[in-house]
Amino acid sequence: MKRTLMIPFVLAFAVGCQLPPDQQDTYRPLREHGQRLNFDDLVFRARRQADLALTASYNDNWGDLQDLASALQQTAELLPKAPEAPDLKKSEETRKNISELTRDAARLKVAAREASRLTGLEKENKIKELNNILIGINRSVRTLPRRQE
Repeated sequence: MKRTLMIPFVLAFAVGCQLPPDQQDTYRPLREHGQRLNFDDLVFRARRQADLALTASYNDNWGDLQDLASALQQTAELLPKAPEAPDLKKSEETRKNISELTRDAARLKVAAREASRLTGLEKENKIKELNNILIGINRSVRTLPRRQE
């Protein structure tokens, strides 16, 4: 009798712990040979990942922050190769932003991994470093160009 009562609670708990559908795709890396997203879709994805990374850092959710940093790094690496991407030879500022975004995402992944292991003053200093990295990421994704409709 106890098992039959426990099964619905376990199922409800498991379903309740899932991410909303709009966030699930943002956390996952893109498939290497899957559908290629155009530049605007990748910019939107990078902005969404940056927002979620900020939320994860506020909640001290270092595992999610590492996952988002990996996905953001992949997104940044795909931006120059995306269909409808601006000509990066002509746009030095966009090329610089994408380069900084890729570098900062890699730094964020390492810092989040380290923050999960630290305690006390060392952790506080690492969180300050994470906040500075997140400021740079948000500045980079907000200044990426969007195609004019």
